[in-house]
Amino acid sequence: MKFRSRRVRLLTLGIVGPMMLAFAPAPASAKETCPPVVGETSDRPALAWLKRLPNEQLVVYRGKPGDNSLYFTKFGYCGAPGQLPGASTSHGPALAWFAGRLYLAWKDAGGGAIMLSSTSDGISWAPPRHIVQDGGTSSAPTMAAYRDTLYIAWKGINDDQRMFMSWSLDGFNFGPQQQAVPDAGTSDGPSMVSTKSGIAMAWKGVHDDQRMFYSRYNGWSWAPQLQAAPDAGTSHGPSLTTTLPDSDYSDDLRLVYKGVFDDVRVFTAYLNPHGQWIAQEELPRDYFESNTGPAALGYGDSTNVMIGWKGSRDNTLYGRFWNVRDRW
Repeated sequence: MKFRSRRVRLLTLGIVGPMMLAFAPAPASAKETCPPVVGETSDRPALAWLKRLPNEQLVVYRGKPGDNSLYFTKFGYCGAPGQLPGASTSHGPALAWFAGRLYLAWKDAGGGAIMLSSTSDGISWAPPRHIVQDGGTSSAPTMAAYRDTLYIAWKGINDDQRMFMSWSLDGFNFGPQQQAVPDAGTSDGPSMVSTKSGIAMAWKGVHDDQRMFYSRYNGWSWAPQLQAAPDAGTSHGPSLTTTLPDSDYSDDLRLVYKGVFDDVRVFTAYLNPHGQWIAQEELPRDYFESNTGPAALGYGDSTNVMIGWKGSRDNTLYGRFWNVRDRW
């Protein structure tokens, strides 16, 4: 496939290979030199905007294989990443803004408990606590806020491939779990995003079914599942975002995902506001390769999307901005 010329806004200053850029904070002064790589990870990172301004992006990620710690850094800070005290996970975390705070959820490394913390500045975090006592997961959870409610969803424990959800009106008290999208299931963690009309969620199929599906939640009920990007598939959970969340087109959806089975290429597919999936497009392989699901984050009224992913050859955490007007 040939790729048209695309404008790329670089996230970092650290070049760690030909055309490959790692998440690395910008120098605090011209005399300082930041390390080319913030850290290593074994799963999909979580991405968020702190103030929706340049150099105010936050990434939270699990450590490299064998390291269950959670690390975080704010771009623009020249220094080592922080470590979330008392937190450990076997999978990637999830982030979502709600009521003026940034919430972080993850699966506890010691079992299936769903844990939660929050921050107002991306530096100081509330102590981790166990939420949704009757729920549990064997993969990464996902979160999104819609109007005055914070939603969290996850797949079941071990071989339970049903999806469940809970919600909170205050970021502290969560309701009992209920099944999300009846008659649907997944073998990996789903991905949620807030849209103009409610919550949208995407996931891969059960077991070896590498098709992708999606549904929408209007605050009361889930729509029946539909196949997403019918010409595409993935071996890991896809990442779902919306390109223009503050615009009149915020019901569009954009998937970012790795290929099927051992295909480490990264693809994107787009659901336009008319409900039509545009054929998948491969992101340039010189930049994008991953053996886990990537993370994607749209923001504000901009057409930039932030993508984070674990490399296919090592555990390095990479990241880029992409301007969707340049056709992915």
